Amino acid sequence: MKIFPLLAFFIVTSIVPATTYAANACSAVSSVLPSVSSADLDGCVCDSNLRNLHSSLVPPFRIVAACNLKWSSGKPINLATQQIHLHQFTNGDYPLGTIFVSGAATFNGVLTNNEMGAVSVRLNKSLMRNWSVPLFYQLNVDELPKNVLIPKHLGNVSCLEGRASLTVKGLRIVMGENDEAGVWPLEHIFRKASLEKICTI
Repeated sequence: MKIFPLLAFFIVTSIVPATTYAANACSAVSSVLPSVSSADLDGCVCDSNLRNLHSSLVPPFRIVAACNLKWSSGKPINLATQQIHLHQFTNGDYPLGTIFVSGAATFNGVLTNNEMGAVSVRLNKSLMRNWSVPLFYQLNVDELPKNVLIPKHLGNVSCLEGRASLTVKGLRIVMGENDEAGVWPLEHIFRKASLEKICTI
């Protein structure tokens, strides 16, 4: 008689949909990216299907979740059956969606505070190895560091640039055409920051 509960267990577990396993895989993301909530991971792929999303990110960065991927036409991307290469355009198209990346590193680049108040660091080298997709050459941050140096005679200039060094931990990469598009550190610390001249680009 003891065999029946065991048999029922195997029957139940065998019909659990694959999306449940993907959700379980996503629950592990918070262990490497604590600032990412379960709500952030809604509609994400976090399991072995990520192997079909090729990115050539520089070490130690690694994709841990890909969320709501689709083409600009609106057609969903199924990583279970499709291979996507983020380091190259496909027929002039590029995937849309959000990607969460684990890893930490320090970067140097040009710090810009533009007319709209957007703050970014244009990196000296791409976040991808040997590829030049523009998206991966810039980090966006929410605000200037409090100790940024600004010459007094430039205090009223609306667009300034200088130099910055910052350490980032984890990335949220938004691929699209909205205001959120770009590469956003989940955590960051400015090591050095200065605004020295009027923007040149």
